[in-house]
Amino acid sequence: MNAPVVELKHTWKTYQAAGRGTVGVMDVELTVEGGKLVLLLGPSGSGKTTLLTLMAGLVAPSSGTVAIGGRRLDRLSPVELQRLRARDIGVVFQAFNLIDALTALENVALVLQFAGNGRREARAAAGTVLAGIGIGNLGAQLTSQLSQGEKQRVAIARAIANRPVLLLADEPTASLDSGHGLEIIEILRRYARDSQAAVVVSTHDPRLADFADQILHISDGKMKKRD
Repeated sequence: MNAPVVELKHTWKTYQAAGRGTVGVMDVELTVEGGKLVLLLGPSGSGKTTLLTLMAGLVAPSSGTVAIGGRRLDRLSPVELQRLRARDIGVVFQAFNLIDALTALENVALVLQFAGNGRREARAAAGTVLAGIGIGNLGAQLTSQLSQGEKQRVAIARAIANRPVLLLADEPTASLDSGHGLEIIEILRRYARDSQAAVVVSTHDPRLADFADQILHISDGKMKKRD
């Protein structure tokens, strides 16, 4: 039997500041299979972003475990973790984190080159990814010249360029109007289906619930599953 794409067991994350501990998430038990879109639904400060950063391998849990494709992140060397993140994990940041001095095509090609592709191959693949989500005509545009919705699509294209098995999106519709927000969540759902990837989306927008295969309600670092 294949391992789940993501599996967290008794996972806690606490932060220390000014001699006091703050709980980010507490005792999380979570399994996400490929082909599923999961919503992390909760208000600001509920622990959604902390949970995403744990799954992305950007921070280590204070206790418990995080595994991607059956590989526990705490058992990987720094080089192995970097390779896994480059190959298997895509992240769509809330602030996009695009390089404004580069074009849309160059932003996407950059992650492909980082994963070991040659420049020409990376640019060709980047063009294909942009076209696949409906913005192939914007490849030559600087990202500083794009609308919020277009920037979000470029950010998604960059995150899925290497065909990751795990795609994490932090509030991907927060800066968009209702119509464009629903278009974005549909792109994410289609990627989950077509690539048999696990897609985990944090949001405070209950309208997105209709697109989810699984909903996790988070409050004060505690999680409750609802299908």
